[in-house]
Amino acid sequence: PERRRALADNLRLEVTRGSAGAQTLLEEFRDDFPEAPELDELAVTLAVQLEGMGDDVGARSLLAGVEGPKSSLERGYLYLASGDVERGKAILRESVSGLVPQDATKIIALLDLLDRLGGDASPIVRVSVLAHRGSPDLALVELEQVLDDVPKENHPAVLALAARIAGEGGLPEQAARFRTQLIRNFPRAPEVPEATLRLARFRGASAEGVQEAIELLEALILKEPDGAIVPTARRELRILRGGPES
Repeated sequence: PERRRALADNLRLEVTRGSAGAQTLLEEFRDDFPEAPELDELAVTLAVQLEGMGDDVGARSLLAGVEGPKSSLERGYLYLASGDVERGKAILRESVSGLVPQDATKIIALLDLLDRLGGDASPIVRVSVLAHRGSPDLALVELEQVLDDVPKENHPAVLALAARIAGEGGLPEQAARFRTQLIRNFPRAPEVPEATLRLARFRGASAEGVQEAIELLEALILKEPDGAIVPTARRELRILRGGPES
């Protein structure tokens, strides 16, 4: 195990540096330690570099045979990017059980939206791939361009996706704008409670936004008194009003 860990640390350094020989080292490491827990992370890190250089085929080849939630996730997005949406969705679905809850929830929501869109999913596939590859600005520009082409009944899910992309991409103002649009235009959508809670958190982070945050949480509690998210909303409302956390 010590030799494996030492080799993995060295390989991680070579991958991080973008060394030309990193792929060969990874293949040798995989041959010597096919069950190594580090293999999943290392393969994905190198595959992402290949994607960044436009070598999606090389990235997919590199990940072939590597087992693990991270490599499955990356492989799924590679198939989405290649246009093989059904294969990509199947691989993403397989990855869910090994992901941390936050990532699993995100993938489940994406898969649900793609399933609902069916043959009209291509624009959202492109948006999702751009966001996954670290280009939230481009993803959101594309999303706003294609939103009108999405069936109206799917707009709430698309707006929730946009807010998530913006939030994870370090664009909180844009995330708030999408959540506001979702809450105002589709008040009965199932995505609204979470959007309301997250918008209230954002508003409540500044002194001038506290009153709006309180009003958002009060409205959420009145509208969804038995909702799963309400205990969290009540706790955060007490904090905003200056009460104890519990």
